[in-house]
Amino acid sequence: FANLRAILEAAGSGLDRLVKTTVYLVDLNDFQGMNEVYARNVGDRPPARGKNSAAGRGNARTGGFRKEVVAMGKTQFDFSNQVAVITGAGQGIGKRSAERFAEAGARVFLIDIDEKAGAAAAEAIRAAGGDAAFIRCDLTASASVAQAFAEVLAKAGRIDILVNSAGGFSLQLGIADTPEEEWDAVIDRNLKSVFLTAKAVIPIFQKQQSGRIVNLGSLAGLTTFNLSSPPYSAAKAGVHCLTRYLAYELGKYGVTVNAIAPGTTATERVIAVRNEEQRKMIGKSTLLGRIAEVDDMAGWVLFLAAPESGYLTGQTIAVNGGRLMV
Repeated sequence: FANLRAILEAAGSGLDRLVKTTVYLVDLNDFQGMNEVYARNVGDRPPARGKNSAAGRGNARTGGFRKEVVAMGKTQFDFSNQVAVITGAGQGIGKRSAERFAEAGARVFLIDIDEKAGAAAAEAIRAAGGDAAFIRCDLTASASVAQAFAEVLAKAGRIDILVNSAGGFSLQLGIADTPEEEWDAVIDRNLKSVFLTAKAVIPIFQKQQSGRIVNLGSLAGLTTFNLSSPPYSAAKAGVHCLTRYLAYELGKYGVTVNAIAPGTTATERVIAVRNEEQRKMIGKSTLLGRIAEVDDMAGWVLFLAAPESGYLTGQTIAVNGGRLMV
């Protein structure tokens, strides 16, 4: 307490000593000491915290100083006046990301080849008070992609965020058993689609001198733990590489490009492809003991589009519950 003694000797008055002692104890997180100092100098315990208390340090029931425990809540993002385009938005991570962007004030355009699912997702966002529109698009066809982006630009006048969430696979086969048609289809859905949307949005971002691209890669594109889909794994590795290349090319225009590599996530597609036993086995292989939920990924998508990540580009963030640590 030598420091406290020096502080008190330098104090000019009793009130000054009281204030400086209290500040010293706050720095030590010594709330019991604060109560004793208050009682010795004022003759009572600090008042109970009122509903409108600015200090917020008093104990609401008994009075007295105490350390506050702050509960972690959902991160609040603000994308007001921004336009977000999300591909593969009819279900899964894309759908949840579109919902979260809309909740945060963005005008969202949901792009999907599944007209029924995409339109329903957009309608649900509007019913909740969000600003959303659905555009049907075959993301493996350049003419369809160009038309979809032209429609967004005609309606909104700009694009601030592109999220490439379309993709997936439906068959778990070894390489020898994978038909060439399956290889081509999966590569097109997962990798070619990112190439085509990038081609469509780059001139817009160059003109604006700003923009964000968030790509959905996969843990399967980083390593191999179990039977998956050879073309899917190859395509997602390509997405990670293309993310770096796009970041290199677009940085001078103020554009950031990043990806997340989700571990197995409980989307509609994964539940259809992997049975319950497989999902439980994969969950047990993570440090957190479960497979991911779509909200585990959507938060990262929003973060990579937010100002807080403005100095991050060319990175692939592995979000896998500790299943792979590099």
